[in-house]
Amino acid sequence: MVDAFGARAEVLLAAMDPKPFSVASIGQVHRATLPGYGPLAVKALHPGIKRALENDFSTAFGGLGLANALLLGAVHDAKGMAEEVRAAVLAECDFAQEAAYQREYFAWLAGDDTLVVPEVIDAWSCGTVLTTRWEPGDPLEVFLARDPSQAERDRAGAALFRASVRGFHERGLLHGDPHPGNFAFREGRVVLYDFGCVRRYTGEQTRAFAAMASALRAGDRPWMMKAAQQFGFRVSTDEQAVLLDRFARSFFAPMLVAGPSVIPADGAFEAKQMMKDKFALMKLGLPPHLLFLLRLRFGLYAVLSRLGARCDWGALELQPTGTSSTLGA
Repeated sequence: MVDAFGARAEVLLAAMDPKPFSVASIGQVHRATLPGYGPLAVKALHPGIKRALENDFSTAFGGLGLANALLLGAVHDAKGMAEEVRAAVLAECDFAQEAAYQREYFAWLAGDDTLVVPEVIDAWSCGTVLTTRWEPGDPLEVFLARDPSQAERDRAGAALFRASVRGFHERGLLHGDPHPGNFAFREGRVVLYDFGCVRRYTGEQTRAFAAMASALRAGDRPWMMKAAQQFGFRVSTDEQAVLLDRFARSFFAPMLVAGPSVIPADGAFEAKQMMKDKFALMKLGLPPHLLFLLRLRFGLYAVLSRLGARCDWGALELQPTGTSSTLGA
Protein backbone atom coordinates (compact mmCIF):
# COMPACT_ATOMS: atom_id res chain seq x y z
CA MET A 1 0.00 0.00 0.00
CA VAL A 2 2.80 2.40 0.88
CA ASP A 3 4.64 1.59 -2.35
CA ALA A 4 1.45 2.33 -4.29
CA PHE A 5 0.22 5.48 -2.56
CA GLY A 6 3.06 6.84 -0.46
CA ALA A 7 2.19 8.70 2.73
CA ARG A 8 -1.52 8.87 1.93
CA ALA A 9 -1.66 5.05 2.14
CA GLU A 10 -2.14 5.50 5.89
CA VAL A 11 -5.67 6.78 5.21
CA LEU A 12 -6.65 3.61 3.39
CA LEU A 13 -4.78 1.31 5.77
CA ALA A 14 -6.60 2.81 8.73
CA ALA A 15 -9.92 2.16 6.99
CA MET A 16 -9.14 -1.49 6.19
CA ASP A 17 -9.86 -4.66 8.10
CA PRO A 18 -6.34 -6.05 8.67
CA LYS A 19 -7.62 -9.60 8.16
CA PRO A 20 -8.03 -10.47 4.45
CA PHE A 21 -11.54 -11.28 3.29
CA SER A 22 -10.09 -13.49 0.55
CA VAL A 23 -6.59 -14.73 -0.31
CA ALA A 24 -5.47 -16.06 -3.71
CA SER A 25 -2.18 -16.92 -5.38
CA ILE A 26 -1.46 -13.43 -6.74
CA GLY A 27 -3.05 -11.21 -4.13
CA GLN A 28 -5.59 -10.74 -1.35
CA VAL A 29 -8.76 -8.74 -0.72
CA HIS A 30 -9.57 -6.65 2.36
CA ARG A 31 -12.82 -4.98 3.31
CA ALA A 32 -12.65 -1.27 4.09
CA THR A 33 -14.96 1.60 4.98
CA LEU A 34 -13.62 4.93 3.80
CA PRO A 35 -15.32 8.26 4.56
CA GLY A 36 -16.89 9.66 1.41
CA TYR A 37 -16.92 6.26 -0.31
CA GLY A 38 -18.64 3.86 2.06
CA PRO A 39 -17.96 0.08 2.05
CA LEU A 40 -15.12 -0.94 -0.26
CA ALA A 41 -13.18 -4.00 -1.41
CA VAL A 42 -9.41 -3.45 -1.65
CA LYS A 43 -7.36 -5.98 -3.62
CA ALA A 44 -3.57 -5.85 -3.23
CA LEU A 45 -0.97 -7.69 -5.29
CA HIS A 46 1.49 -9.89 -3.39
CA PRO A 47 4.95 -8.24 -3.60
CA GLY A 48 7.27 -9.94 -6.09
CA ILE A 49 4.61 -12.25 -7.56
CA LYS A 50 4.85 -10.94 -11.13
CA ARG A 51 8.63 -11.42 -11.27
CA ALA A 52 8.25 -14.94 -9.84
CA LEU A 53 5.70 -15.82 -12.52
CA GLU A 54 7.88 -14.37 -15.29
CA ASN A 55 10.74 -16.58 -14.10
CA ASP A 56 8.46 -19.62 -14.08
CA PHE A 57 7.36 -18.96 -17.65
CA SER A 58 10.95 -18.46 -18.81
CA THR A 59 11.72 -21.95 -17.52
CA ALA A 60 8.59 -23.39 -19.12
CA PHE A 61 9.34 -21.82 -22.52
CA GLY A 62 12.79 -23.38 -22.40
CA GLY A 63 11.15 -26.81 -22.60
CA LEU A 64 9.32 -26.16 -25.85
CA GLY A 65 12.15 -27.70 -27.88
CA LEU A 66 11.37 -31.04 -26.23
CA ALA A 67 7.67 -30.39 -26.73
CA ASN A 68 8.30 -29.92 -30.44
CA ALA A 69 10.00 -33.31 -30.66
CA LEU A 70 7.27 -35.06 -28.65
CA LEU A 71 4.47 -33.43 -30.63
CA LEU A 72 6.01 -34.39 -33.98
CA GLY A 73 6.76 -30.83 -35.04
CA ALA A 74 3.63 -29.12 -33.77
CA VAL A 75 5.69 -26.49 -31.95
CA HIS A 76 3.80 -23.60 -33.53
CA ASP A 77 0.66 -24.60 -31.64
CA ALA A 78 2.62 -25.38 -28.47
CA LYS A 79 4.26 -21.96 -28.49
CA GLY A 80 1.00 -20.23 -29.32
CA MET A 81 -0.88 -21.93 -26.50
CA ALA A 82 1.96 -21.31 -24.03
CA GLU A 83 2.11 -17.63 -24.98
CA GLU A 84 -1.67 -17.36 -24.61
CA VAL A 85 -1.42 -18.74 -21.04
CA ARG A 86 1.62 -16.57 -20.21
CA ALA A 87 -0.07 -13.38 -21.40
CA ALA A 88 -3.25 -14.15 -19.48
CA VAL A 89 -1.53 -15.05 -16.21
CA LEU A 90 0.76 -12.02 -16.25
CA ALA A 91 -2.20 -9.79 -17.16
CA GLU A 92 -3.84 -10.86 -13.89
CA CYS A 93 -0.92 -9.13 -12.11
CA ASP A 94 -1.75 -5.82 -13.80
CA PHE A 95 -4.54 -4.28 -11.75
CA ALA A 96 -4.56 -1.15 -13.92
CA GLN A 97 -5.58 -3.30 -16.89
CA GLU A 98 -8.08 -5.21 -14.77
CA ALA A 99 -9.60 -1.91 -13.67
CA ALA A 100 -9.94 -0.84 -17.31
CA TYR A 101 -11.81 -4.03 -18.18
CA GLN A 102 -13.99 -3.70 -15.09
CA ARG A 103 -14.93 -0.14 -16.08
CA GLU A 104 -15.84 -1.40 -19.55
CA TYR A 105 -18.09 -4.13 -18.14
CA PHE A 106 -19.55 -1.64 -15.65
CA ALA A 107 -20.52 0.71 -18.50
CA TRP A 108 -21.87 -2.11 -20.68
CA LEU A 109 -24.08 -3.60 -17.94
CA ALA A 110 -25.06 -0.37 -16.18
CA GLY A 111 -28.67 -0.67 -17.32
CA ASP A 112 -28.97 -4.44 -16.92
CA ASP A 113 -31.49 -5.59 -14.30
CA THR A 114 -29.90 -9.02 -13.82
CA LEU A 115 -26.18 -8.22 -13.46
CA VAL A 116 -24.08 -6.05 -11.11
CA VAL A 117 -20.45 -4.98 -11.65
CA PRO A 118 -18.71 -3.23 -8.74
CA GLU A 119 -17.63 0.32 -9.56
CA VAL A 120 -13.88 0.97 -9.63
CA ILE A 121 -12.67 3.69 -7.24
CA ASP A 122 -10.03 5.41 -9.36
CA ALA A 123 -8.55 7.51 -6.54
CA TRP A 124 -7.46 4.34 -4.73
CA SER A 125 -6.51 2.11 -7.64
CA CYS A 126 -3.24 1.60 -9.54
CA GLY A 127 -1.17 -1.20 -11.04
CA THR A 128 -0.83 -3.11 -7.77
CA VAL A 129 -3.95 -2.09 -5.83
CA LEU A 130 -7.55 -2.26 -7.06
CA THR A 131 -10.29 -0.67 -4.96
CA THR A 132 -13.98 -1.09 -5.81
CA ARG A 133 -17.39 -0.63 -4.25
CA TRP A 134 -18.32 -3.45 -1.90
CA GLU A 135 -21.11 -5.36 -3.65
CA PRO A 136 -22.25 -8.23 -1.40
CA GLY A 137 -24.05 -11.39 -2.43
CA ASP A 138 -24.46 -15.05 -1.54
CA PRO A 139 -21.98 -17.64 -2.84
CA LEU A 140 -23.31 -20.34 -5.18
CA GLU A 141 -23.50 -22.93 -2.37
CA VAL A 142 -25.58 -20.61 -0.17
CA PHE A 143 -27.87 -19.72 -3.09
CA LEU A 144 -28.51 -23.40 -3.85
CA ALA A 145 -28.96 -24.27 -0.16
CA ARG A 146 -31.98 -21.92 -0.10
CA ASP A 147 -33.63 -24.18 -2.69
CA PRO A 148 -34.42 -21.34 -5.13
CA SER A 149 -37.40 -21.62 -7.43
CA GLN A 150 -36.97 -22.68 -11.05
CA ALA A 151 -37.62 -19.09 -12.11
CA GLU A 152 -34.78 -17.86 -9.87
CA ARG A 153 -32.46 -20.53 -11.25
CA ASP A 154 -33.38 -19.64 -14.83
CA ARG A 155 -32.86 -15.92 -14.26
CA ALA A 156 -29.45 -16.47 -12.65
CA GLY A 157 -28.35 -18.90 -15.38
CA ALA A 158 -29.38 -16.56 -18.17
CA ALA A 159 -27.58 -13.67 -16.47
CA LEU A 160 -24.34 -15.67 -16.21
CA PHE A 161 -24.68 -16.72 -19.84
CA ARG A 162 -25.16 -13.10 -20.89
CA ALA A 163 -22.13 -11.89 -18.95
CA SER A 164 -19.94 -14.65 -20.39
CA VAL A 165 -21.12 -15.59 -23.86
CA ARG A 166 -22.93 -12.42 -24.91
CA GLY A 167 -19.99 -10.36 -23.71
CA PHE A 168 -17.91 -12.19 -26.28
CA HIS A 169 -20.42 -11.77 -29.11
CA GLU A 170 -21.45 -8.18 -28.35
CA ARG A 171 -18.22 -6.64 -27.08
CA GLY A 172 -15.43 -9.00 -28.15
CA LEU A 173 -14.69 -9.44 -24.43
CA LEU A 174 -14.44 -12.81 -22.73
CA HIS A 175 -14.62 -13.04 -18.94
CA GLY A 176 -12.53 -16.21 -19.03
CA ASP A 177 -12.76 -17.38 -15.41
CA PRO A 178 -16.18 -18.87 -14.57
CA HIS A 179 -15.02 -19.99 -11.11
CA PRO A 180 -17.99 -19.86 -8.66
CA GLY A 181 -15.94 -17.58 -6.40
CA ASN A 182 -16.09 -14.90 -9.08
CA PHE A 183 -19.81 -14.23 -8.77
CA ALA A 184 -22.54 -14.01 -6.13
CA PHE A 185 -26.33 -13.88 -5.98
CA ARG A 186 -28.62 -11.31 -4.42
CA GLU A 187 -32.24 -10.24 -4.91
CA GLY A 188 -32.62 -11.74 -8.37
CA ARG A 189 -29.29 -10.42 -9.64
CA VAL A 190 -25.82 -11.84 -10.16
CA VAL A 191 -22.77 -9.87 -8.95
CA LEU A 192 -19.62 -10.30 -11.07
CA TYR A 193 -16.17 -10.13 -9.50
CA ASP A 194 -12.56 -10.40 -10.70
CA PHE A 195 -11.91 -9.06 -14.19
CA GLY A 196 -8.26 -10.07 -14.24
CA CYS A 197 -8.79 -12.90 -16.73
CA VAL A 198 -10.47 -11.02 -19.59
CA ARG A 199 -9.48 -11.76 -23.18
CA ARG A 200 -10.29 -9.38 -26.06
CA TYR A 201 -11.16 -10.75 -29.51
CA THR A 202 -11.29 -9.05 -32.89
CA GLY A 203 -14.51 -8.46 -34.78
CA GLU A 204 -13.36 -10.95 -37.42
CA GLN A 205 -12.88 -13.63 -34.76
CA THR A 206 -16.25 -13.07 -33.07
CA ARG A 207 -18.09 -13.05 -36.42
CA ALA A 208 -16.39 -16.25 -37.53
CA PHE A 209 -17.21 -17.94 -34.21
CA ALA A 210 -20.86 -16.84 -34.38
CA ALA A 211 -21.03 -18.16 -37.95
CA MET A 212 -19.75 -21.54 -36.73
CA ALA A 213 -22.56 -21.71 -34.18
CA SER A 214 -25.23 -20.65 -36.68
CA ALA A 215 -24.01 -23.06 -39.36
CA LEU A 216 -23.87 -25.95 -36.92
CA ARG A 217 -27.42 -25.34 -35.77
CA ALA A 218 -28.56 -25.05 -39.38
CA GLY A 219 -26.83 -28.32 -40.27
CA ASP A 220 -24.73 -26.59 -42.95
CA ARG A 221 -21.34 -28.35 -42.69
CA PRO A 222 -19.60 -26.50 -45.59
CA TRP A 223 -20.55 -23.16 -44.03
CA MET A 224 -19.31 -24.33 -40.63
CA MET A 225 -15.98 -25.50 -42.10
CA LYS A 226 -15.47 -22.17 -43.83
CA ALA A 227 -16.26 -20.24 -40.64
CA ALA A 228 -13.90 -22.49 -38.66
CA GLN A 229 -11.08 -21.76 -41.09
CA GLN A 230 -11.76 -18.03 -40.75
CA PHE A 231 -11.56 -18.41 -36.97
CA GLY A 232 -8.18 -20.12 -37.25
CA PHE A 233 -8.77 -23.89 -37.36
CA ARG A 234 -6.65 -25.94 -39.77
CA VAL A 235 -9.37 -27.82 -41.62
CA SER A 236 -8.57 -29.03 -45.12
CA THR A 237 -8.99 -32.85 -45.10
CA ASP A 238 -12.03 -35.09 -44.62
CA GLU A 239 -10.51 -36.44 -41.39
CA GLN A 240 -10.12 -32.91 -40.00
CA ALA A 241 -13.68 -32.10 -41.04
CA VAL A 242 -15.00 -35.09 -39.07
CA LEU A 243 -12.91 -34.15 -36.01
CA LEU A 244 -14.11 -30.55 -36.14
CA ASP A 245 -17.74 -31.65 -36.42
CA ARG A 246 -17.33 -33.88 -33.34
CA PHE A 247 -15.62 -31.14 -31.40
CA ALA A 248 -18.10 -28.39 -32.36
CA ARG A 249 -21.18 -30.51 -31.59
CA SER A 250 -19.95 -31.08 -28.07
CA PHE A 251 -18.68 -27.51 -27.58
CA PHE A 252 -22.06 -26.06 -28.64
CA ALA A 253 -24.12 -29.02 -27.34
CA PRO A 254 -26.66 -27.08 -25.18
CA MET A 255 -27.53 -24.68 -28.00
CA LEU A 256 -28.33 -27.55 -30.38
CA VAL A 257 -31.29 -28.57 -28.21
CA ALA A 258 -34.57 -27.12 -29.46
CA GLY A 259 -36.25 -24.92 -26.84
CA PRO A 260 -35.48 -24.58 -23.11
CA SER A 261 -33.35 -27.29 -21.50
CA VAL A 262 -31.25 -28.02 -18.43
CA ILE A 263 -27.55 -28.63 -19.14
CA PRO A 264 -26.61 -32.15 -17.98
CA ALA A 265 -23.58 -32.69 -15.76
CA ASP A 266 -21.69 -34.23 -18.69
CA GLY A 267 -22.83 -31.52 -21.10
CA ALA A 268 -19.49 -31.36 -22.94
CA PHE A 269 -18.29 -34.88 -22.24
CA GLU A 270 -17.16 -35.75 -25.77
CA ALA A 271 -15.18 -32.53 -26.14
CA LYS A 272 -13.46 -33.17 -22.81
CA GLN A 273 -12.59 -36.68 -23.94
CA MET A 274 -11.26 -35.27 -27.19
CA MET A 275 -9.13 -32.76 -25.29
CA LYS A 276 -7.35 -35.77 -23.77
CA ASP A 277 -6.59 -37.14 -27.23
CA LYS A 278 -3.45 -35.15 -28.09
CA PHE A 279 -3.04 -36.65 -31.53
CA ALA A 280 -6.62 -35.79 -32.50
CA LEU A 281 -6.06 -32.21 -31.39
CA MET A 282 -2.81 -32.04 -33.37
CA LYS A 283 -4.68 -33.16 -36.47
CA LEU A 284 -7.42 -30.61 -35.85
CA GLY A 285 -5.03 -27.75 -35.16
CA LEU A 286 -6.73 -25.72 -32.46
CA PRO A 287 -5.94 -21.99 -32.77
CA PRO A 288 -4.30 -20.55 -29.61
CA HIS A 289 -7.04 -17.95 -29.18
CA LEU A 290 -9.54 -20.79 -28.64
CA LEU A 291 -7.90 -21.69 -25.32
CA PHE A 292 -9.87 -19.34 -23.07
CA LEU A 293 -13.10 -19.95 -24.96
CA LEU A 294 -12.64 -23.61 -24.01
CA ARG A 295 -11.92 -22.70 -20.40
CA LEU A 296 -14.94 -20.42 -20.23
CA ARG A 297 -17.37 -22.75 -21.98
CA PHE A 298 -16.56 -25.91 -20.03
CA GLY A 299 -16.51 -24.03 -16.72
CA LEU A 300 -19.75 -22.21 -17.53
CA TYR A 301 -21.53 -25.44 -18.46
CA ALA A 302 -20.52 -26.94 -15.11
CA VAL A 303 -21.91 -23.94 -13.17
CA LEU A 304 -25.15 -23.80 -15.20
CA SER A 305 -25.61 -27.52 -14.65
CA ARG A 306 -25.25 -27.08 -10.87
CA LEU A 307 -27.73 -24.20 -10.99
CA GLY A 308 -30.26 -26.38 -12.81
CA ALA A 309 -31.12 -23.38 -14.99
CA ARG A 310 -33.59 -24.16 -17.79
CA CYS A 311 -33.18 -21.79 -20.75
CA ASP A 312 -33.21 -21.76 -24.53
CA TRP A 313 -29.40 -21.66 -24.81
CA GLY A 314 -29.46 -21.59 -28.61
CA ALA A 315 -31.62 -18.47 -28.64
CA LEU A 316 -29.34 -16.82 -26.07
CA GLU A 317 -26.19 -17.74 -28.04
CA LEU A 318 -27.55 -16.48 -31.36
CA GLN A 319 -29.38 -13.42 -30.05
CA PRO A 320 -28.66 -10.55 -32.49
CA THR A 321 -25.80 -8.33 -31.33
CA GLY A 322 -27.02 -5.22 -29.56
CA THR A 323 -30.29 -6.74 -28.36
CA SER A 324 -30.81 -5.79 -24.73
CA SER A 325 -33.81 -7.86 -23.67
CA THR A 326 -33.79 -9.44 -20.23
CA LEU A 327 -32.36 -12.87 -20.85
CA GLY A 328 -33.85 -14.35 -17.70
CA ALA A 329 -37.42 -13.63 -18.80
